Amino acid sequence: MNYCVFDVESTYGTFNNRVSSPFSNETGLVAAGFYFSKNDRTEYKQEYYVRNVKGINQGIKGKAATVPSLDDIELLIGHNIKFDLLWLYENREIKKFINNGGRIWDTAYAEYLLSAQFYNLHGGETRGVSLKQVAKRRKCEHQKLDIVAAMWEEGYRTEDIDKKILFEYLNYDVLATKDIFLKQYKEAFVKGMMPCLTERHEGLLATTEMEYNGLHVDTEVAKRQQRQLEIDIKEQEKELNKYLPRLPTGCEFKWGSWKNVSAFLYGGLLKYQARKIKYDDEGNPYYYQKKVRLPVLKDDKPVYFKSGKNIGKPKTTSITVNDIERGPKTRLVSAEYELPRQITPDDSWKSSSEGYYQTGESILKEIKEKYQLNIVDKILDLKGKIKDLGTYYEKTAKNGNKSGMLTCIQDDGLIHGHLNHNITVTTRLSSTKPNLQNISSEGKSEVKRVFNSRYNDGVIVEIDYSQLEVVCKAVLAGDDVMLDAVLNGIDEHCEWLAFAEDMTYDEVKKLCSNDPKWKKKRKAIKSATFGEKYGAGISTLSKSSGIHPDKIEKALETRKKKYYKTYQFDDMVLDTVKRSRKPTKERTPSGFTAGFGTWKSPTGTVYGYLESDAPEWQHNQGIYTAFPIPIIKNYNSQGLGGEIMQVQVGRLFRVLKERALTKEIKLINTVHDSVYLDMPKSCIEYLPAISGLLEDVSPYFNKKFGTDWNVPFRVSCEYGDNMLETVNEVTERSKGYINE
Repeated sequence: MNYCVFDVESTYGTFNNRVSSPFSNETGLVAAGFYFSKNDRTEYKQEYYVRNVKGINQGIKGKAATVPSLDDIELLIGHNIKFDLLWLYENREIKKFINNGGRIWDTAYAEYLLSAQFYNLHGGETRGVSLKQVAKRRKCEHQKLDIVAAMWEEGYRTEDIDKKILFEYLNYDVLATKDIFLKQYKEAFVKGMMPCLTERHEGLLATTEMEYNGLHVDTEVAKRQQRQLEIDIKEQEKELNKYLPRLPTGCEFKWGSWKNVSAFLYGGLLKYQARKIKYDDEGNPYYYQKKVRLPVLKDDKPVYFKSGKNIGKPKTTSITVNDIERGPKTRLVSAEYELPRQITPDDSWKSSSEGYYQTGESILKEIKEKYQLNIVDKILDLKGKIKDLGTYYEKTAKNGNKSGMLTCIQDDGLIHGHLNHNITVTTRLSSTKPNLQNISSEGKSEVKRVFNSRYNDGVIVEIDYSQLEVVCKAVLAGDDVMLDAVLNGIDEHCEWLAFAEDMTYDEVKKLCSNDPKWKKKRKAIKSATFGEKYGAGISTLSKSSGIHPDKIEKALETRKKKYYKTYQFDDMVLDTVKRSRKPTKERTPSGFTAGFGTWKSPTGTVYGYLESDAPEWQHNQGIYTAFPIPIIKNYNSQGLGGEIMQVQVGRLFRVLKERALTKEIKLINTVHDSVYLDMPKSCIEYLPAISGLLEDVSPYFNKKFGTDWNVPFRVSCEYGDNMLETVNEVTERSKGYINE
């Protein structure tokens, strides 16, 4: 196999919230190294791009960089390769390589997958896939040097670092990456993981395209929304303050502080800095002093100058007196004010911060249902607005530092967010700077409205898999009954309620549609529906839903009988993980040795699980560590959903490239079970075919991974003027030009 390992060095620093941004006018490409293994011959080439312009060393943009020919190269390899690719994405050689079907290998991503995400698990070496860490663990011949990184820390510009020093640093990076790759490639074959690594890297190439394309932001809409948001927050805070008692001077209540909200709801202390008068040892207050001039008296009569320039004027003298007008001196002291309890908190809500209880969204909603406190709705709404303002717009701190999503707009007017492949413990993607995966489209949040098309006559498209995680669970378990329930639109909350009340599903469904009392029951049982998935016991489910334990137990027994294959599957995964357990150097919070176990998906992806402290009831049996059941039950289906999404966007990217459509149809973002496109309206005609490709999961996975699925993976496809208003539905499905 002919391959090339490469690495680039660029301007060091953070520009518009992106490290060494290739999209900034202030940055440039400084150097690059290329190691070729071609036709059993090796060659190493280095390129230096710095130009001196009016006495200042400057790098260049990747489009103008000299890159050795990549003809006949099948695989392009790098460590965190997306960073390097984005710098050279407009380069003729790189474009030709990708257009000709060239594939990539990221040694950081491969390490993450080959290790079963061990270095990302709680207690593990968090995100331990840096080049230095991987080269050291794999005992590579070449290790990463620290000299240039040290120079950056001292304030050196990459452009000003001596060429020989930079090349030596670059040389070791490239060769260390090559050493790692060769070890990984062999390990991937031994573990049978080559197909999943190959397909996931296609997904990495697609997200590289997404980051390069970026998202267009309507800054006028964003500024208008921010101004309105600031007004709304002030008004809502003013309204909520009416519920507070009169607070002492200096005691400020912040509705955006979870500790303050905890004290308000459950009773607790507000801590603040109060001003107290300073007293001397005799109990007299200290006053500020001031100088005053008083007339000189003799026998209580003024004394006058008898000669000189002041002759005839009264004599005065300066004395120091207490400044009564200014008041006594004060000092800041720590003070506390106790708020009365409005509701009794559940013990399970206790926070790690002593004296406080949790105030997360799910708990606040539970409080609203249980205590019928209308103020909770107002608190939730305000918390959402405060979050939106600080996260998705622009906020200026007291020191002048700016934060928020709008600070991420690059010099090209687009937001090029980070889609991270090797950070989560489930193999799903994460999104940072900004986080574009947790923007709510529900409720009153208007954030998505700011993302519109870059084209004058364009649309934003959202294509979303229907209940992907649940379908994945049914597929993994081979549970046709659960799959039928999903495909037939069974409402799982109504079904749980039917099981609990010993009624038919149709009866409960009808009642929940029309009867307010049953609507309330359905809402209450939601906590049990979700809680059971995450390992909650009968007493907890009963307490959270308000339904008698006997009914919860009956519902659970009925559910386990109906979906017995799913429960058998969960037991099988847990048993497999336990049997594969190996001790590690990691420790549980209580100090016990944490074991590490794995389970391999039908696609070849391996999921890792790290033990934690066992529940207290197991301690009596001499069991002190255990694999967390909720993680065992949920990570595999979440991970498969993420893998399907990555594989399918990788396929979509390739087809758009092959059909020369990437100039018009822009991949711009993906969120767990959906993908976003930006395109002119003239390209809407392609959406039935694109939707058809994304639904083509089972046949493709059967071909690539040897699965035997016969399951429809349905998507909904909608488009509109912006990311919030994708209201035009595309119902037609066709393969057409994308039939592979």
